[in-house]
Amino acid sequence: MKEKLESLSWFGRLEDLTEELEDMGLEVLEANCEYVVVGYEEDGDDIQLILHLGGTARTIIITNVEEA
Repeated sequence: MKEKLESLSWFGRLEDLTEELEDMGLEVLEANCEYVVVGYEEDGDDIQLILHLGGTARTIIITNVEEA
């Protein structure tokens, strides 16, 4: 999942990014201009990932993904 998230393109608004994450089946737990925390279930385990954001206010990219 980490590689899939890191390969996402840029987004013009934070809302566009969170919508894309939800369309991927992830639950957005927290979102701000610095990071997004998502959760999902895999093999019965609850997993949370922190997506660190970069770019500008109108060109948001995911710079790093780490497990919480």
